[in-house]
Amino acid sequence: MGEAAMELTGSPSIEEAVREAAERRARAANARDLWDGIWKREGEDSWRQHALERVYKRITKLLSKGTGRGLTYGPVYDVGGGAGLLAAQIAAKGLWTVVWDHSESALRIAQDAGIETLNVDLEAEANPPRFLVAESHPAVVATEVLEHLSDRARRRLLAAASEEAGCAIFSVPNNRLGPDEEPQHTIKWTALEFLTLLREFWGKRCRVEVMGPFLLGVCGDLADKPYTLSVTFPARDEAADIEATLASFRGIADEMVIGIDYRTKDNTEEIARRYAEKVFIIDDPQGPPDDQAPQVHFSHCRNRCIRECSGDWIFMTEAHERLGKGQDILLHLDEALPEGAKIGVVQRTAHGQRDKWFFEWLFRNDPDNIHFKRPTHNFLVYPEGSLAVLLPGVMTIHDRVHERTEFRRGQRKVQNRLSLMEDWRETGSEGALLYLGFEWREYDDERAIRYLEELIAMPSKNGPMRYMAKFVLAKLLVQCRNDVKTARQLLHSMSFDDWARTEHWLMLGDLAHATGQLQQAHVFYKYSAVRIGDAPITQWWYDGPFYTYLPAQRLAMVCGEMGLLDEGLKWARIVVEQIPDDAPEEVMAEARDNVRLFEDALARRAARQGDGDDDEDA
Repeated sequence: MGEAAMELTGSPSIEEAVREAAERRARAANARDLWDGIWKREGEDSWRQHALERVYKRITKLLSKGTGRGLTYGPVYDVGGGAGLLAAQIAAKGLWTVVWDHSESALRIAQDAGIETLNVDLEAEANPPRFLVAESHPAVVATEVLEHLSDRARRRLLAAASEEAGCAIFSVPNNRLGPDEEPQHTIKWTALEFLTLLREFWGKRCRVEVMGPFLLGVCGDLADKPYTLSVTFPARDEAADIEATLASFRGIADEMVIGIDYRTKDNTEEIARRYAEKVFIIDDPQGPPDDQAPQVHFSHCRNRCIRECSGDWIFMTEAHERLGKGQDILLHLDEALPEGAKIGVVQRTAHGQRDKWFFEWLFRNDPDNIHFKRPTHNFLVYPEGSLAVLLPGVMTIHDRVHERTEFRRGQRKVQNRLSLMEDWRETGSEGALLYLGFEWREYDDERAIRYLEELIAMPSKNGPMRYMAKFVLAKLLVQCRNDVKTARQLLHSMSFDDWARTEHWLMLGDLAHATGQLQQAHVFYKYSAVRIGDAPITQWWYDGPFYTYLPAQRLAMVCGEMGLLDEGLKWARIVVEQIPDDAPEEVMAEARDNVRLFEDALARRAARQGDGDDDEDA
């Protein structure tokens, strides 16, 4: 019998029959008795609080920040909250919390912990979820619940939350644990699929944060902001790295726009479509006919991406450059940036490397006036007088698998040098000349020296650029020519180029130490130590350890050689404090050993002084 005939006779349609069968499976897989047994076994020490620890902390932080910004919630409904593991953390922040669940065993555990509960079966159509309390502004949270529900029950819950609650936060597995893997689950989502579902109910008032194996949907009041932000970048054969970047930015983006180089051979595009609203093909990556690059015209590709963005603000990055910190700043740009700001300058670093620098990755969406320039080593151009604001709390991490790094380096070898030389000849760009000197270091040190010397001889007002040129040139002069005299002259002049930088003092200390001038080295190292813990804010890169543990390490070394044990111990302890958490264990072990060496030497000296011997022991 056809579907139309079935409907005429009052029989259910095929679609309805399939839906009802799915709902029966959902109810059977998540039956009350089943969950009673699960919670009896797991109790209040359930593994869930450990597996979801990061998710719980983020939800609690979001609700706390909401109250800090004047939002009030009463109560917070933890739907499917089981034994109240999350509810207890929310209640600890002073928020009225109610756990909804259909397992009596779970609710008894929550009640014993002093948490208010309500027995609710989300699959029961006769008892649809309602969150309204007289004169209240409720919030809804649900962790690992939506994927357990039938489609009908899931939509009832989302509809009720969107209509009756001020905000809602949902966590689900990230593109994993579908019905084929987990019988209790009815569905799985990619980040974009989950966001698409939430937008059916909240429109633009929602976002999805990616937290490793989990997706966190944030809806309502907590997602409101007076601007939109597009995240974009071009990509070619980036399958090894692109997902980490997309995941890191998904939570702050109102829109993700990814341009795929038509020459891509791997599944970069497929991965991008799991996260990005707009994925388009860049069919002219070498640039327009009148301005082509041998391999890829980087500014042209970036500008193609910009033209596809619709956000008020644009965050440009690279397929292998993920967001390392600053999520909450980017979610509240209206608070972080003054009125009239056009550019946000963010910090960049490379995974496993010490360099840090600032770059104009964030900017207003105004492609006619704000866009990228130059085929390689491209930079952002914008109208003179535009307000640019430093955002050191926002950092991206340049992170690429080794094989791709080597491939891209080879791909760009010739193009970089040719395009930089052409730029220098045609425009006289100091930046092109600086990068030209840097590029030639890998192939011809003398040629690199010549370009850097040419730059330094130019009359320039760009002190920070001159600082970088002189610092690299001083290193090359020592390494390649053993010309310590000229290197010292350059280093001594660098304070006038950039008073905020101290790398030159440490290098002067190293040169003095190498020739046994310990007193001079001691003074130079002290100069370099004045910025410990206070790195400069500059568009040019700097070496992180120069502003953390390196000056202290050098001072501890030279103090030991000079017999200044008390001062040496002070600096040795600062080294331990300043070494970053991700430093190799052997580095930290050596630093602790140096502290013990100074402590032992001081103890021996104290013992001798007690015996009447006042000699120093270095």
